[in-house]
Amino acid sequence: MTYFSRMLESVSSAVTVDVKGEYSLRMLEVAEVLSGDDSESYAQYLMRVLKAIEGEDTGGKVIQEVVEYALTYIRTGMFPGMIRDTCLPTDRSFILGC
Repeated sequence: MTYFSRMLESVSSAVTVDVKGEYSLRMLEVAEVLSGDDSESYAQYLMRVLKAIEGEDTGGKVIQEVVEYALTYIRTGMFPGMIRDTCLPTDRSFILGC
């Protein structure tokens, strides 16, 4: 089991919304390192994080934090090419498979 997979499991065991949010953002930081310049890999990690927290009762706070973090990361130009250029100008549709 990889470090990222263990982190995904820990989100479910987190007790508070703040802790779930913190774990989720940490997972995205790990995803940044693991994916490097590969935007498709980052998108896959992002989807895994979103799937891990989608059923959680957080009132949407954690999902909002994750989406805002990912959008900021992509907007800063960390990836050459496709995701930033084709998915960000209008909405958050890249999460749904742009």
